[in-house]
Amino acid sequence: MICAPLILHDEVFGVIAVAGKKNGSTFQEEEIVLLLSLATQTAIAIENSTLSENADKTYFETLAALAMAVEAKDPYSRGHLDRVGQYAVAVAQYLGLSSLEVGYLRDAAKIHDVGKIGVTDDVLAKPSALNEQEWVMMKRHPEIGRASSAPSVH
Repeated sequence: MICAPLILHDEVFGVIAVAGKKNGSTFQEEEIVLLLSLATQTAIAIENSTLSENADKTYFETLAALAMAVEAKDPYSRGHLDRVGQYAVAVAQYLGLSSLEVGYLRDAAKIHDVGKIGVTDDVLAKPSALNEQEWVMMKRHPEIGRASSAPSVH
């Protein structure tokens, strides 16, 4: 039997154990080196996976925070983002899109009104009908949202 520690940042968090060579011989130096290399690569892969999961979690938390900010600024549309998300998921599933594509649409639905953060409160919370200038401002919220949240493409 041969064991190799899974080490990252001077901390052991697991062990790879290999036992039972078919011919009953002892492990050779090159096999030991190979196992140590495999252990190092495995430790790095586990860390990368953890970092990726943390990045995904942060991404979704950021989306949720943006959605809450939009709804806090525009109480009239409270629940709208969730409803749009539910419709987007239902349509995407009906169309047979992949789970990744469904997720993208769900996430986009949650932030599709993020540009409302750039619309003044007096326009968003106006109890009466909007005048022409206010409508122009309100209709710009998708453009404002795209400019503030999307990476530029060159």
